[in-house]
Amino acid sequence: MKLDYEHSRAIFYDPAKFKYAGTGARLPILFRGTNPQARGRVDGIDGVFHIDTGSRASLTLTLPFVEANDLVAKYGAKLEAISGAGAAGHVRALFARATTLQLGDITVQKPVTSLSLQSRGALADPDLAGNIGFGVLRQFNITFDYANNVLYLERTRTTGNRTSTTARGLWVERGDKGLRGRRYRGGRSGGRGRHQGRRPDRRRQLASHGLRCRFRQCGPSSRPRPAARCG
Repeated sequence: MKLDYEHSRAIFYDPAKFKYAGTGARLPILFRGTNPQARGRVDGIDGVFHIDTGSRASLTLTLPFVEANDLVAKYGAKLEAISGAGAAGHVRALFARATTLQLGDITVQKPVTSLSLQSRGALADPDLAGNIGFGVLRQFNITFDYANNVLYLERTRTTGNRTSTTARGLWVERGDKGLRGRRYRGGRSGGRGRHQGRRPDRRRQLASHGLRCRFRQCGPSSRPRPAARCG
């Protein structure tokens, strides 16, 4: 299978006939259960990383890896945020930027890096350095050759682009009673603590997908347009 991030499509091949003929960088992988993993280095520190196509983040480092390498102090990380969500609930982390992430012959410069604060679950696994998510993966077209335990990463127009996060201090999600938001310390929305369960006023009643799209389209100082849509 090939994830063509550049053209927003997935291409499936017949495994019996497939033979890679592209120019992508070869990245050996191993499996832990059904999860593909690859060896890599963050600022020269070796580790094993999940290749996580379901993560919206760029690079997320596990709590044991962060603590073992004193990364909070190394990066001067102070901004605490909800960096994602899964079956176990919200994931909290400190945001920073690593200098380099190296995967085989590929080097990603200054990826936004989430330093996990989770003491339970996959992000507390002492045998795992972290997850590599959408923010990094989208810079390549990736062929998954599971039969031969290898990925091929092809450079695209977005390869080398600086990964980003809004850091707005606001996490919005759809709940049973409409949208609900949480504010976190240090974000641009200001304030301290979290505010849950408040029904948004009419001006803010949007699907969370549309809201995220508006934030991508409008700069920090712009007022989002009520009718803005994406894709």
